[in-house]
Amino acid sequence: MKQIKTIGVIAYPKCGEQDTLTVLEILKSLAWLLDSQYKTALSVKLLVLEPGNILMQMGTTVIPDGVYDGQELFDLLYIPGGMGSGEASKNKVILDLINKHYSNDKVVATNCSGISILWRSGIIANHLITAPATVSEKLVREGANLSNPRKMWIGLPEQRLWTTAGGSGVHGSTVALVVQYFGEEVGKIVAAMWDALPLFGDQLLQLQGPDYASNPAYEKIVQDMMQEMLLPNK
Repeated sequence: MKQIKTIGVIAYPKCGEQDTLTVLEILKSLAWLLDSQYKTALSVKLLVLEPGNILMQMGTTVIPDGVYDGQELFDLLYIPGGMGSGEASKNKVILDLINKHYSNDKVVATNCSGISILWRSGIIANHLITAPATVSEKLVREGANLSNPRKMWIGLPEQRLWTTAGGSGVHGSTVALVVQYFGEEVGKIVAAMWDALPLFGDQLLQLQGPDYASNPAYEKIVQDMMQEMLLPNK
């Protein structure tokens, strides 16, 4: 398993509050735990690609930790989802950032519609992934290897990829990621801190999360509403 000492969470215009900030808070709580109890340093940063604060999808303005300098490579790069993922999937800067990390043997993770950005970057290839219902139909149509049934999360350590379904899966997926890369003891403490342990139990030790049930009629409604916005054509 890759050793993780630095994590970069990339915020882009109209990224999701839940998709971004849930991940950030859990990972920063991990850094706090490692520092206070294990005397181990972990850097976790929320970064933007251009100077200034970031306006998230529901109108929340967030002050980032900094601007990505184009040079630093994080051991783990995290790309959250959000209504702005469609535009981000066409942004050469963010696509190059993803490819630069992946080609340098770094771990790349995402949640919700952030999968659109990873898919357009080309690093997914034919690897098994999960995804939110909003873009799942188009991903399959374009040739993605989507799990059926969809999983809450899928970790691929050898391929250095971690994908997550929709917003409901972000919490459990992030804690499961912590378990895989920082060990069972640390992961279970983080899970207990956020009360995820009694909900998920030993499922958090697995590389694949729980199955999602299928609700075709409602999935079609949200796909008709959002799919082209979240995963536009190239």
